[in-house]
Formats: sequence, C-alpha cells, structure tokens
Amino acid sequence: MGKQNKKSSTSFLVQGSILAIASIVSRIIGLIYRIPLTNIIGDTGNDYYGTAFQIYNILLIISSYSLPLAVSKLVSANYSQGRRHNVYRILKCALIFGVCTGTVAALILLFGAEFITGTLMKTPMSVFAVRVLIPVLLIVAVLGVMRGFFQGLGTMMPSATSQILEQIANAIVSVWAAYVLADYGAKAGALLGDADNYSAAYGAAGGTLGTAIGALVALLFCTFVLVVYLCAFKRSLHRERKRNVDSYGSIFHLLIITIIPVLLSSTIYNCNTVIDQAVYKHIAAYQGYTANQYGSWNGIYTGKYTVLINVPISISDGGILCSCTDCCLCSREKRRSKTTDRDCNTFYHGDCFSMCSWHGHTCITDLTAFVP
Repeated sequence: MGKQNKKSSTSFLVQGSILAIASIVSRIIGLIYRIPLTNIIGDTGNDYYGTAFQIYNILLIISSYSLPLAVSKLVSANYSQGRRHNVYRILKCALIFGVCTGTVAALILLFGAEFITGTLMKTPMSVFAVRVLIPVLLIVAVLGVMRGFFQGLGTMMPSATSQILEQIANAIVSVWAAYVLADYGAKAGALLGDADNYSAAYGAAGGTLGTAIGALVALLFCTFVLVVYLCAFKRSLHRERKRNVDSYGSIFHLLIITIIPVLLSSTIYNCNTVIDQAVYKHIAAYQGYTANQYGSWNGIYTGKYTVLINVPISISDGGILCSCTDCCLCSREKRRSKTTDRDCNTFYHGDCFSMCSWHGHTCITDLTAFVP
C-alpha cells in the first residue's frame, strides 16, 4: 500500500508539474512578446487590444470556459470504471456541445460587435480587433473539449504541449501582424485624416490575429493527437462489451449541471473588468476628457500594469489548476488499490496543498523581482 501511494503521489506531482510548467512558460512568452507589441501599437493600441480581449473573454467564459473541467470530470469517472463506450460517447457529446456554444457566442459577437464596442465600452475603434476574435470562440470551445478529454484520461502532455505551441505561434504572428497592419492602418488613416488612431486600431487587430493563429495551431495539434489516440481506443471498444452506456440526453444533462456552477462564479467574477472599464470611460467622458486621453490611460492600465501583475498570479494559478487532476487520478488509484475515499482524499489533497503553496511562494518572489 505504501509503495502504491508513493508511486501515485509521484505520478500526480509529475502530471501536475507538467501542466504548471507549461502555464509558466506560456505566461513568460506572453509577457515577452507584449513588449515589442506595445512599442508598435502604443498606449492607444493597447486600449483597443485590451477592450477587445475583455469582450472576448466574457463570451468565452459563458460559452466554453468550464467545458474542459466538465469533460475531464466525466471522462475520468467513466474511464476509471472501465466504461470505454461511455467515454467515447461523452467525447462526442462534448464536441457537439462545444461547437454549438462556440457558434452561438461567435454569432453574438459578429452581430453585436459595433454596439458593444461603441455604445457599451465607448471604444468604437476596437471593433477591428474584436472581429478578428470571432472565429476564435469556436476554435477554443472545441480545443477545450479535447484538452479536457486528455486530462480526464490522466495525461497532461497534450494540453501542456498545445499551450506552449499556441503561445509561440501567438507571439510570432502577433508582433509580425501588428507591425504590418499598423503600417497599413496609418496609410489608410492618412486618407481619412486620422492616421494615429487607425494605425493603433489595425495594429491591435494584428495582435488579436496572433491569438487566432495560435489557437488554430493548438487545435490542429490536439486534433492530430486525438485522431492517433482514437485509432487505438476504438480497437479496444470492439473487445469490450457494450454495457451501461448512458443516453446522449443524460450525458448532455450531466455536462450542463457540471458546467453551471463554474460558469456562474467565473462570469460574475470576470464581469468586473468589463463593467469597470465601461463605467470608467463613461465617467471620464462626462468629466470632459477626450477619447484619446482616457483611452491612453486605459491602455497603460491594460497593456502594462495588468500584463505585469497577471504573470505571477497566473504562475500561482498554474499550481492551483493542477488540483483539477485530483478526481481523475484519485478515482483510478482507488480502483487499483481499493483505498477508501478518506485515504485517497487525504493523500492527494496533501500533495495539492504542497504544490499550491510552492507556487504561491514563487508568485510572491517573481512579483518582488519585477518591481524595482
């Protein structure tokens, strides 16, 4: 029993560390490429860029943010019980669900982009960047299902690798596209008598284009890995009797009830940033400040302060995120060693606490190093 627990503890820490390290590397890459991006688009461009992402993030949270967690939980529970047919059916239902929610969110952004950016957020020039992010809502929804599927199987490598590939592609394309489009926007804006704002707006759109390409690269990688895995997985289905397979309706119901609690808490929490910006800009305009003034101030906040402060926070979150594998590995260990729920929870939660504490101290150290 002791050797099995020690082996499982090592496995948990390894899988958790893989995802945490990938998160750290991705955040560091994200911090580095924002330096040349900011130099290209300036504070005004950062205002457009940040506004576009705030709008995008809210729709992303509503449509697919909690999908990986729900899929991971359902897949791990069924896989640990040997219900492979059910695992395959969960994957199909989750993909259908992700496509539907991602499409609805994309359509909302497609038809409501001008109203949201102009009327609600008082940043009409950010509409160019917002429109680039429309297909990303669908891509990320499907990508989240695939990542959750592999996490439910107990492996973090596909998710970790896809995160790093996504961020590398994002960094390269964002800087290149921002440079090219900012130059094009300056020429187009010169004809309209507003070269600076159009240059910043088109440059911000180039930055969001990097996000789209990065998500597409991650999706292609995960699709390749999934196809390769399913070839062997389907062969194992033929050797297994089709027993205790849940209906599609019950699986959709389980997905929804698993998603709703996470969805509500995440949406309420992340709505603050959008509401803050909308209120700030409306009040600043009422007080007589020009759009360029309060837009530039918001660009400093979103493009410099927020980026810097989010790096150590995200590093800490990387450790907390690893605890999502708890239920998956715990259920598989309990099946093999017949441990009780109490023993299993004590065993894995101790590891989770240790890992999260280590990442929390890393967060404080990194933030101290950044601040002079």
